[in-house]
Amino acid sequence: MTTENKSKRVAVTGARGFLGRHLLDRLHRESDWQAVVIGREDFSNTDRLQTLLQGCDFVVHCAGVNRGEPAVVESANTELATRLVAALDLLPDKPQRLVYTSSVQERQDNPYGRGKRRAGEILAAWGSSHGVAVTSLVIPNVFGDGGRPNYNSVVATFCHQFTQGEEPKIIEDRKVPLVYVNRVVEQIIGCLQSTAPSVPTVEVPPDAEIHVSEVLALLRRFRSVLLEQGAVPAFASRFELELYHTFRAYLGPTTFEWRAQPRSDNRGTLFEVIKQVGAGQVFFSTTKPGVTRGNHYHTRKIEKFCVVQGEAVIRMRRIGTTEVLEYPVTGSAPAAIEMPVYFSHHIENTGPGELVTLFWTNEVFDAADPDTFMEDVKPANLPISIVRPGPTASPQSL
Repeated sequence: MTTENKSKRVAVTGARGFLGRHLLDRLHRESDWQAVVIGREDFSNTDRLQTLLQGCDFVVHCAGVNRGEPAVVESANTELATRLVAALDLLPDKPQRLVYTSSVQERQDNPYGRGKRRAGEILAAWGSSHGVAVTSLVIPNVFGDGGRPNYNSVVATFCHQFTQGEEPKIIEDRKVPLVYVNRVVEQIIGCLQSTAPSVPTVEVPPDAEIHVSEVLALLRRFRSVLLEQGAVPAFASRFELELYHTFRAYLGPTTFEWRAQPRSDNRGTLFEVIKQVGAGQVFFSTTKPGVTRGNHYHTRKIEKFCVVQGEAVIRMRRIGTTEVLEYPVTGSAPAAIEMPVYFSHHIENTGPGELVTLFWTNEVFDAADPDTFMEDVKPANLPISIVRPGPTASPQSL
């Protein structure tokens, strides 16, 4: 994590924990900053802790204890702050700024809340006596990938239980304020980058205040859509998208691959590649030379065709009319052609080899309601005229 040319050193306590790891990832993207990793084990040795803090311009104190025996939880958070300021006292040059990641629980009269509150008081008093800007971030329940189940948040617990084949249970269906870990990290970065006078306390707003049962329902829907349908769920908000990112991370690499299921007939093969509920799907097909696919229309679907290999002609006709629009296409110069509703359409492989066509539609295919109605683009009983739209169009009569 060290880089010779980085000019600003940021000590991160609890750097191997949930929030600390995400902060390290973010600091790594800053070319002129160097992160100094301080683990919980380093607090047991004052000399070691002092050495790590030496020359640091900033300190972010993420280390803490969330769960355990009540007395231990309360005393551990206070003890960590005490040991930190003791090591800072030994430094000839103090850091410019110290950021403390506290919790909304500090307002509660429980062991964790009391411990976090007292730790904040210790850090603030030390900063005041040494002229160091200290900011305490008051943070709601944090969720994101890497959270520890039964420790960091109910989101982590539910995600873990789903991946283990367990059925999550709601102990208390209360409303909880939740914030995505990236948002907290950006608040920390904002404090480090600020040149304004220190703000003693910064309230980190939640991304959502939501009942535990609603969180569980969303995760259950994500699991069903992703693992049973092979699709990406629909998202009503940024919060839902970030909850999905979190759930996805817990599933692990064996679920990253979804093999396209081929559907083959004498025309060629079709593969469904990407599906998203409410946003459609991407698929591709192979078509043999001389074969035509389609001859149908839709009443609500949007479709786009893009030939990526071979040569073809896409034709479409507004039902009830006699004019056929014709678009020659080739994989050497790909173009996306849209199929409007009520236009019967087809694609014909006019080249000597296999045709590969990429398709997008705004709906995931539903066999019970396909919105697909068969009608020839060039029916034999109609006096069809063909038009090639564009500057070189020249109508032809059949």
